[in-house]
This record gives sequence, structure tokens and C-alpha cells, in this order.
Amino acid sequence: MRIAENVKKCVVFVGPPPSDEPVDKIKYCGTGFFVSVPSKIPNRSFPYLVTAKHVARAVEGNDFYIRANTRDGTSTIFKAGNEVKWCFHPDSTYPADVAVYHFPLTTDLYKTLDCEMIEVGMLLTEKKRQEEGVGEGDETFSVGLFSKHAGNGKNLPIIRMGNIAMISDE
Repeated sequence: MRIAENVKKCVVFVGPPPSDEPVDKIKYCGTGFFVSVPSKIPNRSFPYLVTAKHVARAVEGNDFYIRANTRDGTSTIFKAGNEVKWCFHPDSTYPADVAVYHFPLTTDLYKTLDCEMIEVGMLLTEKKRQEEGVGEGDETFSVGLFSKHAGNGKNLPIIRMGNIAMISDE
């Protein structure tokens, strides 16, 4: 299965500020990816950053940084701030390790970044899973970044592939 180039461009590193070192020495605690949610206004959408709940909890309430690739073939590191309001699954008993926040993508940043956003319609919902008959044994993939090899000049995405092993009916 070949993965489209635009899907590999949605991933970024997320990390807390370094204590006494320059910003390029950040020890990233996780990765994230961008998703766009369509607006009711034609040709407009809302950008969101999605990461794991444990990553959001690690940076919540503090300044944190995002490292993303740029159009010139390098990467940039920018501060996301400490007033980010992460959204988690509304039912705290549900074991969803996911966090989302509305990402204020400025025009200047958008022109600089070599990032794509996954359209929310590409994500698998339970309704779509049932309609399309997705189940155990079907192929799946995830795109991320390997923290032990962040890349010297830019983020180097990795793709993990596998098969759905189980879908709970509980």
C-alpha cells in the first residue's frame, strides 16, 4: 500500500521548552498531526492539532513548541503558548488517548509551512466503519515521527503499517 505524500506532510513534533538550552535542543515528548474541519462558509475550514492525551497533559498549562517542516526543505520551531485549551473525550471513563485544540494558523505561518491537513472526512468513524465493512484483518497505517531520529534539518515522517487485530463489541 502506497501512502500519499500529502498524508506524510501532516505530522509535527510537540515538546516542552528546554530548561536552560536553546530552543533547538527541545526534547520532544510526542507528535501531532493537523486536521481540517470544514466551515459552513464555502472553501473555508478550521485547523486543529491532534495529539495523544498524555502528550497534551505533559505540556498543558505551559509554553510548548511545535517543530514543522517548511517549504524551503528545512524545519521551523514555533511556540504554541501556554493558554492552549485542549479538548479531550467528553466521557472521562472512555479510554481515548487523544487530545485536540483549535490551532490558530496565521497566514504567515501557513505560507512558511510545508504542512498538509487531513480532512476530517478521511478519519474513520464507527458509522463509516460499519457502512464500509471495515473489520479485523483489514490493513491500516499511521504516519508519525520517530523521536529517536528527529532529523537534523527537517522532520522525517515514518509510516507504520499493520492489520486491525480486534474491534470490540462492548
